[in-house]
Amino acid sequence: MNTKQLQSFVTVAKMHNIAETAKILNYSPSTIHAHLSSLEEELECKLYRRLSSGIVLTELGNQFLTYAEDILAKYNEAMQMFSSSANFLKITASETSDNVVMKYLLDMYINKFPHINIEYVKMITASSISSIASGESDVAFICEQSEPINPAIKVSHLCTVPLYLAAAPSHPAVKHGIKKSKILNTLLSTGSYKSNAALFKMCGCNFEEYFHDSRNIGEMSIIKKLAIEGKGIALLPKEIILEELNNSSLHLISDPDLLLYNNIYMVVNSYKTQKESTKDLIKMAIDLFQ
Repeated sequence: MNTKQLQSFVTVAKMHNIAETAKILNYSPSTIHAHLSSLEEELECKLYRRLSSGIVLTELGNQFLTYAEDILAKYNEAMQMFSSSANFLKITASETSDNVVMKYLLDMYINKFPHINIEYVKMITASSISSIASGESDVAFICEQSEPINPAIKVSHLCTVPLYLAAAPSHPAVKHGIKKSKILNTLLSTGSYKSNAALFKMCGCNFEEYFHDSRNIGEMSIIKKLAIEGKGIALLPKEIILEELNNSSLHLISDPDLLLYNNIYMVVNSYKTQKESTKDLIKMAIDLFQ
């Protein structure tokens, strides 16, 4: 019996579905089956049954669930108290979160807690969610709330970031207005077409009224470069393009209807007891941005 088997069993008990459990824990369904089968063989009893409505625990399975949850809780408590991982923190962040939140937060945290070893990785939202759900990462900062919410993760709103449209001075949208240049407008952003359409919808606007195309680009520096070259309209937080605005290589495109913004969320594993280092980082982020 090991903690991976127990985590699979506890998650199946909550989800009633092996395929969903596999997604949450970042395993294959066959691995979840193997974990459950090993537990049943070791305990010499039937823990669950498959019904048309999903997985249900037997009476013995329900009794064992209490023990499994207690064992995992004690395991997490012991790991925090005695393991060297208590002084290790793995953080992931999306591109926007990296530029808006992490460049300030990390410096402050390192100065206050120099004994904590930090591994920091930039990831797209889906990868961050998977990393948190599997327990690989301790905390993530994302710009798109996962839908539907994965029960293995806990999502908390951190802050709202205004977004601005900017283009080269020669771009038709700067000269004639963004709606009039629609056929020539390509949106350059870190978000997908779907997420961009949702941003416009939140402020009561239709994406297709302003743009004929969009490009999903992972690096903000590349977005700025392409916009300066006149190859599209950048959608970015204002602080990212202050230098370009000051030297007039980019101009803001104003439209009173376009009040665009991104929400930044903090994500942790809802089944995992948070380390003190994680709690300290979250508290510092709240104090700094809320």
